[in-house]
Amino acid sequence: MIASLFILFIISTTIMLFEGKLIRVEEENKKLESTVKERTKELEAEKMIRFAQGLLEDVRTFNESSPVKLQIRLGINSGALVAGVIGKTKFIYDIWGDTVNVASRMESTGLPMKIHVTETTKALTSNLFTYNENSEIDVKGKGLMKTYFL
Repeated sequence: MIASLFILFIISTTIMLFEGKLIRVEEENKKLESTVKERTKELEAEKMIRFAQGLLEDVRTFNESSPVKLQIRLGINSGALVAGVIGKTKFIYDIWGDTVNVASRMESTGLPMKIHVTETTKALTSNLFTYNENSEIDVKGKGLMKTYFL
């Protein structure tokens, strides 16, 4: 059962890692580039929330047939970041930046089985999702921030 969930997270991580990345294939290069350019901040924020909702649903489904009940916390922030592959002998894909750090804080200060988002993400998606009233939390390195739960 744990192996099933582990595989689920590997698959989900793989989807997020490669979804939307520009893979340079000679014939399709121009099509892919134009597709990437057309994406909006709103669409990317929506996709992250829908992905998080899918993860919550996957955990709930897993819990229905498992004696072990798992819970996850999810945090989302929207903004600029740096992404790339690092390493000389072992290559690792990673992301860095303030946006990433704040998303991590949303996760760590969140509640089990809830999606915790920043004011920025809420503003980008408020026409698509219903959020609770905001709460202010003290975010390490940022001070008080308005945050929301989906």
